[in-house]
Amino acid sequence: MKVEIVHDSLALIIYEKTSAEVKTRMKALSMLQNRFFYYKMNENMVLGQAELSFIRPFLEELNLRTEERAFISKSQAILDRQERQNRMRKNAIILMGATLIMTPFAVWGWYNASLAQTEAAMAHKKAEEVKKENEVFRKAITKSGNLKIKPLPPESEGGTAQLEIGYASLFIEGRVKDENGQGLSNAQIFFMGAQVRSDPKGFFKFNLVLHPIDLTKKNIVLEVKRKGYLPKEQAIKIQPKLKLDIALEKVE
Repeated sequence: MKVEIVHDSLALIIYEKTSAEVKTRMKALSMLQNRFFYYKMNENMVLGQAELSFIRPFLEELNLRTEERAFISKSQAILDRQERQNRMRKNAIILMGATLIMTPFAVWGWYNASLAQTEAAMAHKKAEEVKKENEVFRKAITKSGNLKIKPLPPESEGGTAQLEIGYASLFIEGRVKDENGQGLSNAQIFFMGAQVRSDPKGFFKFNLVLHPIDLTKKNIVLEVKRKGYLPKEQAIKIQPKLKLDIALEKVE
């Protein structure tokens, strides 16, 4: 027992003395490897802009495999394509506006209707992009959900501004049951844009990493659906681990 305590204490001291840059690099590598694991199961689960920005400063220092670098490149290419599509839509709106200015009275009503439709489509597209980014499963990087600005030396001594982004882990496990307490398989469970299905005995798991912005959200709801049963919503209070038992009522 004493040997284990000394070993754990020594490991903690070594970790605390490791530089902030090394710790952050280790977190970036851990997150990338975890995301790549889920990407191999579902190629739609690519990196989002926030995650690419977090990893990018360490790309030259990380000893990445060829397929991991290809994963990063594919994620960036998808984001670039989405950005180009957004610019094309904006340019189309500007061109349409210029044309309408030339004949304002003849087409004013049509312009307003078209502009409203275009803005609605853009808002829907943005919502889908945010939903897709939140669907990915991310391994916990830190247990802190706050942004921390670290004090650095003055610029005359080589200091520069630095921002360390803190993430918070959230692990949810539970079981979906019927009114008799029997597990329900293939139930759909939705939470913060992510989705899983219950196994043959009704069990399910979520293992998420929440961005600091996610932690400011209120009225976070977990939703459960299954064919033949009434859907159910349950309010969730964010904490590191949650265990839930959810009973569904059968449709009469």
